[in-house]
Amino acid sequence: MAANTCQPVVVPGHYNPMFKVDVNVHCPLREALASEADFKVDLLAHSLQLDTFCKQEQFQQALGKVDYHGKTGTSFQNKANLSFCNLQQTLTKYRGVMHEDTYEREPCFAQLFPNVVEYSKTGSTFKRPGTTPIDNYLKQLSHLNHVLTLARQIHEDIRYGEKPKYLAHQVAVLFQAIQAIPSGSELLARHKTNIEENFKMLKSTIADLHEFENSLPQEVEEWLLELTDSISGVVHSMPTQLSQELRPVA
Repeated sequence: MAANTCQPVVVPGHYNPMFKVDVNVHCPLREALASEADFKVDLLAHSLQLDTFCKQEQFQQALGKVDYHGKTGTSFQNKANLSFCNLQQTLTKYRGVMHEDTYEREPCFAQLFPNVVEYSKTGSTFKRPGTTPIDNYLKQLSHLNHVLTLARQIHEDIRYGEKPKYLAHQVAVLFQAIQAIPSGSELLARHKTNIEENFKMLKSTIADLHEFENSLPQEVEEWLLELTDSISGVVHSMPTQLSQELRPVA
């Protein structure tokens, strides 16, 4: 019995070396740093990456999932060595020759990235330094952005007449977000008190609404609009480094 034959859908072509593309997975994209700003961006990027690897390893050891008797695991060493090598290349390109005390001589570098400084000295072991200034900064920044986002959301929901079914929950989350700010929450202390004093009123007002009612009494809406406007104003009055949105640097 003869088998059916048909033309192949795709005919593979012969390999042509002229189409070869070099893929540099771990090499920097820039051969040279054009300015000091480029250097600082690359330094920050590599330092944050290495710092993240160190924290992951510390977290694993703290959970007891790995125990290398004070040393680090092979997986961590492979990733950290590559990140540290890229960091060294960045420093070498900008300064020409890398000195042992390069990290300590960078402004505030040791305070921001103690893990990186410790790793540069030991390579395979490092101490757990606890919370660093960069941790505190990022935590503060994330909490302030959270508060600002919640205040904006509530404000827009009131303005555009969204159903107030979950409004009490939103205000409760906003209150908790204000409480969670690591520092500087004193600026929003009166807003916390304002929410505490009026929260029961808000819940009872929402509970008394009929099933098809989509709007709150005018005085309640005005209170919420004024509250959220004031919170947004306080956050925006802080330095822009704390109130602006987090965006990629490169």
